Amino acid sequence: PAPASKDIVASAPAPAATSGASRQSGDLPPGGEWYDARIFTPTLGVMFFKPQELTDSLFLQTDKSIVEGLDERPVVAFIVEGSSARSAGVELGHVLVKVNGIDVKNPKEASRLIKEGPRPLPLLFYVP
Repeated sequence: PAPASKDIVASAPAPAATSGASRQSGDLPPGGEWYDARIFTPTLGVMFFKPQELTDSLFLQTDKSIVEGLDERPVVAFIVEGSSARSAGVELGHVLVKVNGIDVKNPKEASRLIKEGPRPLPLLFYVP
């Protein structure tokens, strides 16, 4: 499938792991982990897909209820080596939840918010 959106390049400090108990889980599946990342460059260096587009690949072994619980939130499906995403500890399958404190509902919105947001740009990720 064609990627829903893409962003490339950036530099960031390592993410600080945070407890899921201190976050609003909203409509996300329970049991995952959260972490914050910051990017300082114009792009993140990832391609996002909707979870349902990854059931034959990245989410092949993932419980269907988890995939459905993610709705259309952007999932990292490709990472550019040397990118800010890589530097920040972002991995395949991580779900972008917030950009600059704004809830992100789909890959297209994620790309727009990343492109338009201030630098450094705070991001919140969820790992199912």
